[in-house]
Amino acid sequence: MEHFFNAYSFACKSMWKDSTDDVTVFCQAQKAFDFYSKGCTKNSVFFRLTGQSGSGKTSQLLQAANHFCDIKNIKPLHIAVRNFACFHPDYQKLKDNENFREITNGFALKVLIWVLKFAFEKSYDIILELSLLDKKFENYVFFEINNQKYKHFFHIMAVNKIISDIFILKRHRTAKRITADKSANYFDKTLVSSFKYLTKKYTFDCVVWSAFDKQPVFFGSSKKAFRQFTKSRKSIQKVSFTEPQLLSAKKIWMEEQYRDVSL
Repeated sequence: MEHFFNAYSFACKSMWKDSTDDVTVFCQAQKAFDFYSKGCTKNSVFFRLTGQSGSGKTSQLLQAANHFCDIKNIKPLHIAVRNFACFHPDYQKLKDNENFREITNGFALKVLIWVLKFAFEKSYDIILELSLLDKKFENYVFFEINNQKYKHFFHIMAVNKIISDIFILKRHRTAKRITADKSANYFDKTLVSSFKYLTKKYTFDCVVWSAFDKQPVFFGSSKKAFRQFTKSRKSIQKVSFTEPQLLSAKKIWMEEQYRDVSL
């Protein structure tokens, strides 16, 4: 339990302050888990989809991972911070606030960690769509993956911050979804430092993607991944393909690469 409590203590002290008491968080997390886990499968499959805000986690990696899961008849439990904001005890009062996501991030993060714990304990298939966070959180995730012998698929987006900031602005205009500068800056900074830490401490297969390429920037051992990741983040690539073309290519890559994975 030490790793879990370290992760939870990080959430309680995170930059997104939340005063919800732990008993309420636990009860709401149990409700969230019961709601989202209905019909989910238990094959000990774990997808980590990560990258800073506005990097394409949802629009490209999540859809590609779900495509693979459909082929394998897997229904994973999708765990993302945004899924848990609606369980906030003051949801009805806060839901129309334009800063709703920022206001509820601290609560949702604490709920996320509990839901992740419940899922690991029952060997649920999981898609964790979340930027890399503090080392305390990441060590908990890797401890459970290794301890529960999960099949681990790690995908990270390597996108220049100028590009991701443009994506964030575009998302704000079209979806009215606000990501505060302090949060975007935090995710960008922590993504780099935590990825460097993980690639030094753990050995795992790692897929580094660019939002603008059909094929991975890198696929192989984590020990060599960080150099390619940082190199790709420095470049501002020209857009050569449409969003549907990029998504289709990522779906095909995952389908072919993981075709022989046994469950």
